[in-house]
Amino acid sequence: MGLCPKKEKVRKRAIRFDGLPPVALGGRMAYGRYMFTALDCLPCMVRQTAEAAARATADPARREEILRRACRYLSEMPLAQTPPEAARDLHALVREVSGCGDLFAEAKRRYNELLLNAWPKLHEKVRRSKKPFETAVRLAIGGNIIDFGTGHAIDERRVFDTLAEVLEQPLALNALKELHAAVKRARQVLYLADNAGEIVLDKLLIGQFPTCTRVTVAVKGGPILNDATVDDARAAGLSPRADILSNGYDAPGTVLARCSADFRACFEAADVVISKGQGNYETLSGCGRANLFYLLKVKCPVVSRQLGVPLGSLVALQEAATAPLR
Repeated sequence: MGLCPKKEKVRKRAIRFDGLPPVALGGRMAYGRYMFTALDCLPCMVRQTAEAAARATADPARREEILRRACRYLSEMPLAQTPPEAARDLHALVREVSGCGDLFAEAKRRYNELLLNAWPKLHEKVRRSKKPFETAVRLAIGGNIIDFGTGHAIDERRVFDTLAEVLEQPLALNALKELHAAVKRARQVLYLADNAGEIVLDKLLIGQFPTCTRVTVAVKGGPILNDATVDDARAAGLSPRADILSNGYDAPGTVLARCSADFRACFEAADVVISKGQGNYETLSGCGRANLFYLLKVKCPVVSRQLGVPLGSLVALQEAATAPLR
């Protein structure tokens, strides 16, 4: 039996502007939304929407409609919601107007294949390392560069250059010892995946967990940017070592109040939760779960300021060390 049940139904909703209710987890109230939208996020969201519109349709009239409606949305949107919540609504708008479903399907397939082809060499690098757990963590964080939401150009050369750099680059925030100790004690690990391609590298880290540890990899409930879905995770070969679970919601993060009951039960039951990428950090930081660890590469000035580290930093952070934003 896997860690979590596998009823996977994605709920649809209209675009809305009101706040989300708190979710009760083990007697605590976890909002998963403490990193609010900064003013700096707004032009980035316009840029991301314009890029998604261009990818979705060549019709100038439809692209104009998307951008005009997106600007209206942003003018009315409460800044008290997290950036991934807004991104979810803006990408839903792109899909609605363009009629295009998974805008990044080809990119996700391509980067999964790219890293699967590199898998034997990367796996051997971890196997030969004097510190295999740390090497696997570094490569998993390096894979976080495969992010089509940041506005930075991504290509094959940049991916492999980054994977070489992360093996030598110091971690700006380093909770590797705490993470390793927690994983060795854990019977159940929940791994919150981020992007396709990157999830192939996550297998390197999952391979360092004790074989008796039950692992569930949670992915997004529907297409959003190049974030991994159930199909992408299966294509990356994450099973049978790990169970694959949809979180039931199509935001590029983990919005607990909108995730499925099955996912929230899994989140609560896990001895350790590993959260990959900026979007998951943005939506979970401040939730107060000491068994939650963030692994990410800092690609955004707002996240850089929030964490107090330079752009491009590698981060392995335990949630207990993060003060909730108010």
